[in-house]
Amino acid sequence: LSAVSYLVLDEADRLLDLGFEPSIRKIVSKCQNGEKRQTLLFTATWPTTVRDISASLMSSNAIRVQIGQQANPERYTTNKGIEQAVIVLREADKPARLRHVLKNELRNGETAIVFAARKTTCDAIETDIHNSKTTLGLDDWCCTIHSGKAQWQRDERLAEFRAFAGVKNSTEKKAVLIATDVASRGLDILGVELVVIYDFCGEG
Repeated sequence: LSAVSYLVLDEADRLLDLGFEPSIRKIVSKCQNGEKRQTLLFTATWPTTVRDISASLMSSNAIRVQIGQQANPERYTTNKGIEQAVIVLREADKPARLRHVLKNELRNGETAIVFAARKTTCDAIETDIHNSKTTLGLDDWCCTIHSGKAQWQRDERLAEFRAFAGVKNSTEKKAVLIATDVASRGLDILGVELVVIYDFCGEG
């Protein structure tokens, strides 16, 4: 580690949430000092905890590149063009409600992503959608990606979904991708009309 002169901290906010700050500081202390080391830090959010660790690990003249409208780093604003709705349901009522949303709010040629906290939930949702394709008008494309799938399977399914989402396909097929947090960070897929957060993970 004493020879490290180029250090990258990716998803810094996530690392701090998971309690890795002591480990990060221990590793950095064994690398070359700040004058001889170039440090890059990437984070989806910019809370006080991330600002504090970046200030202590990086040079005082470090450059911050920010994407998005965030004049106040403590306040986050949503895209005004996106309609959001929160629906509180009993667990047993969720499958029927999801089927209702996909049938009534997803039009031909549109795409949707459904996020669930557990792999088993993703698989159950996929099975339910496949079993309900006729009533949903969804006799098209529906697949799941999570850590239980091989990397080549995840890559293949993402590529297929991007193809549906990127342009209005001539077949006017609907496409539904079901995923855990494997796909919740770092993906940029244009043209997704509907995103459903089926349940929340245990971390909040």
